[in-house]
Amino acid sequence: MTRLYHDRSFAVFRQINRLARATGLSPYSPQQFTAMQADHTLCCLVAELPRFQRPPVGYILYQLIVPEVEIYDLAVHPLWQKHGIGSLLWRIAQRHMREAGATECRLEMRRSNTKAQRFYRGHGFQEHGVRQDYYREPPEDAILLHCRLLTDDPEPPVQFSLDLPPKG
Repeated sequence: MTRLYHDRSFAVFRQINRLARATGLSPYSPQQFTAMQADHTLCCLVAELPRFQRPPVGYILYQLIVPEVEIYDLAVHPLWQKHGIGSLLWRIAQRHMREAGATECRLEMRRSNTKAQRFYRGHGFQEHGVRQDYYREPPEDAILLHCRLLTDDPEPPVQFSLDLPPKG
């Protein structure tokens, strides 16, 4: 069973930083954490696997300013990727976004992040622009993606596997 919950506590943000580092995302500074905790438009949906007594294995961090949403991060620990956790996080977050009245979702990512591009395109996102030299370390363009948040859920149910990931 997967436990999903919204949490913006400092303890969860520390765990999110561990996940960010493990997946190649930039970790957040303590000052950013403090600002995030005060920002009531920020949502953090966390996935845990209590059966395996693991810390969070995935999260999605997004800002909800109706009618738009901006996704900051969606990450799943590398050992738990390809088990449906990212899709589950996206589906639950998308439901929350729609229920709050959002109709558009946006994000940006590194041009080299082809794995994330495949994931988001597979969930209905389309490219709508490029920010030249957006990232600094290392320098790289950002791809801008967006999707309409439909009221009807066109996606089939998420297939989710709780098999143990391979050792290594």
